[in-house]
Parts: sequence; structure tokens; C-alpha cells
Amino acid sequence: MLHPPCPQPGQCIAGITLAAVLRALAIEQIITGGKREPGTASYAENIVRALGTAAGNRKLAKTQQILDRLAKQADGLRAQQASLRTQAEYCGGNFAAHPDGGVRTVTETAGDQDQQRAAIAADIQDGSRRHRRLSRALRRVPVLVFAADALLLLYFFSGVTNVDWSSPFSAALVFAILLAAMVTGISFAFFRFAGDRLQQYKNDAGTVPLRGLDEATTVAAVLALAAMAALAALMFTRMHAEVINALGPGAGGTAIIIGLTLAVISVLASTLVVAVHALDGSTEADRLDALGDAVAGPLNQERRQRKQADNLDQQITVLAREADRAAAEGTPGQDTSAPPPTGSSTPAAPSPRAQARSASPLSTPTARTAWPVTAAPRPPPKSTSAPAGSPSATFTHP
Repeated sequence: MLHPPCPQPGQCIAGITLAAVLRALAIEQIITGGKREPGTASYAENIVRALGTAAGNRKLAKTQQILDRLAKQADGLRAQQASLRTQAEYCGGNFAAHPDGGVRTVTETAGDQDQQRAAIAADIQDGSRRHRRLSRALRRVPVLVFAADALLLLYFFSGVTNVDWSSPFSAALVFAILLAAMVTGISFAFFRFAGDRLQQYKNDAGTVPLRGLDEATTVAAVLALAAMAALAALMFTRMHAEVINALGPGAGGTAIIIGLTLAVISVLASTLVVAVHALDGSTEADRLDALGDAVAGPLNQERRQRKQADNLDQQITVLAREADRAAAEGTPGQDTSAPPPTGSSTPAAPSPRAQARSASPLSTPTARTAWPVTAAPRPPPKSTSAPAGSPSATFTHP
């Protein structure tokens, strides 16, 4: 091994310790007798300078690779960010199905929603109760009634079709399910239709006057009452038969009471379904909900895209800080330049670190430059007494 290993990277030149470099320069001076022209560089000095320049260029090349990689990542994030913001800008111009029919842009539909909301707010300000909504629990009652009625009718019809519950998967069960679904589905759909027709006559007091209804609404209300009566009769008949079969022929009074109770409950449940749809809000409130549903999806999508684009700023900032650290490590030393002389208009030359940082992801990448090496004028050589037995009486320090 010609020279000891480098203890620290900052104390070596191309892997050679500073002590070894100084020793080589001193030996060269002793061998040459210290005789050369002032301001010229010796062979060893040129080698040392070349080694330092090569090491600096390698460091700059490695730093440039890091900066190029970070710049590429930052450019990709900026492109993604611009794409998200462009898509968000176009969301307002997308077409959406309008509740009144046809299609309109999201911006126009949102404008209709604002106008409808303003009209409802003005009525409420005037003391109208026509747009008042029922509680959330009451609005869920029709769904619960529908499910309970469907299960009860399925049980009743399974007895009519003689379903064997020991092996229920049969044609009889399918037939019972179809009967229960048809009766429950059609009846409750008609109840809702009747409630929506009655809702159109809801006044500012929040009630529905039964006088003055048009013919279609009157027919719908009468048919809804007939359906309620039919369901109540079905409930009474089946429950009466179930009680007689369970308790015997002597339980006729009990069967009648239980059957009538179930029939009355069935009428109340059906009436509640119609009343909820008739008294929950108004046609204007339903239109406002429909307009909101039409624009909610596109507006939420626009917000998500803008949020994603804004979040990318943090990632770009992290890459920028990483690029600054890489530039600082690749160009050690103060990031300052010598100021120009007083009265001079010539700007100061950028430092090596400033040149490396110019390739940061936050700036336009520039071509890599070699490590700048400037040979300063050499001072006159100092004469020093050489050790005894040396070839020359003097040698000069580099």
C-alpha cells in the first residue's frame, strides 16, 4: 500500500490523504532543487490539481444525477397536478340529467338548485309550513312497514300454497314469494303515488285539505282506501284461521279480537305510508332534493380533484428540499459569491453550489459543468533551510 487509507472524506484528494500530498510536493521540491520560474506549476502540483478536479467532477456528476432524478419526479407531479386541475375546471361544463327533463350543464343545474332554495327560504321566511320535512325516523317508517308486511304476507301465502317447511325449497314457496311480492309491492307503490298526489295540495299551514281535489287525486285516494280495506280483510281472515287452528274451535272470540287487531294495525300502517309521503316536505322540496342529487356527484368529483392537486404541492416541496440538500452536499462550502468591486456593473460569478442548485426541481435544469478550478497567482517562493544532507540547500513551499 503506497499511502495510508483516507481517515475522513474531507481530508483527502481522490482518496489520498492531505499529508501524503504535501509530502509528495515537498519531496518534489527537494529533488528538483527548488529551481523553477515563479507562477508556474510543477508536475506533482499539476497531478494533484488534476486529481482534485476529477474528484470534483465526479461529485458534480453524481449530484447532477440526483438532481435530474428529483427534477423528473417533480415534473411528473406537476403534470399530474395540472391534469387534475384541468379536469376540475371542466366538471362544471359536464352535462347532467335535469330533474325537469333533458340535460343541462352542472353549473346551470347548480344555479337552478340555488334558485329553488332561495324560493323555499322566502316561503319559510313568510311563515309558510308547506315545505317542512318530517323527522328522519318518520321518513323511514314506510320502509319498515313494507318489510314487515312483506314477511307477514309471505307467511300467510305459504299456508295457502301448502309450503312444507321441512323442505321449503319448492315450487309452492316460489309461488308464495311471488304472491307476497306482488301484493306488497303494488299496494305500497300505489300508496306512495296517492301520497305524492295529495302532497301537491299541501297548503301553507302544512295540511292537505280533502276538498277541492282534482279527479285523478280523488280516484287515487279512493283506490288507496280500497287497497287498505282489502289488506285488512286479508289480515283478519288469515289471522282468524291461524288462531282457530292453534287454539281450537272454542277460541272464536279470541280469533276475532286478534284478527280485528291485526286488520286495524294494517289499516294504520297503510295510512301512515300515505300520510308520510303526503306531509313530508313539498313538491318544491322534492325538486330541490332531485337537483342536489343531480349535481352532487360532479361537484364532489371536482372537489376531490382540486384537493388531490393541492396535496401534490407538499410532495413537490419535499422534493425541492431534498434537491437543496443534495446540491449542498455535492458542492460543499459557503453558498456565497464574491461581491463585485465597488462601482462595477459586472455581476458576481455564481458559486459551485449555486450552479448545482440551478438544476433543482424548482428551477429549470441546466447542463452539468465541470468543477471550476482557477489557478491563483503564486506568491514568490519562500526560502527555508533544508535538512542536512539534502541535495539542495533550499526548497520552496507549494
